[in-house]
Amino acid sequence: MIASLKTYNSDVYAHILTFFEHLKHLTIIASSSHDYPPLSLSDIPSTTLFSTILTQLSVNVSSFDDCLAVLDGRFNQLSEFVVKIAYITDFSSIVQNTVSFLSFLF
Repeated sequence: MIASLKTYNSDVYAHILTFFEHLKHLTIIASSSHDYPPLSLSDIPSTTLFSTILTQLSVNVSSFDDCLAVLDGRFNQLSEFVVKIAYITDFSSIVQNTVSFLSFLF
């Protein structure tokens, strides 16, 4: 991951979740990848970017691994997750991650 992307994600998204401490719904979906960088959590510790009250999240992510990182427990109240994944390159991480409470709509 590019250091500036990691900094952007930890600074911007973490500040949003910290500043808006009662935030329950967050939607940041770009129509183009040039609008702003996607959320990338795969290399950010769950203690850096998390929320105990966020229930709805709609975001662009870089990869499927970032999607799985959203579901690693850092957003433990999440009931709705809408995601636009830029690319899926490796399915090896799917085997070790199980999510039993989500249903996906296509």
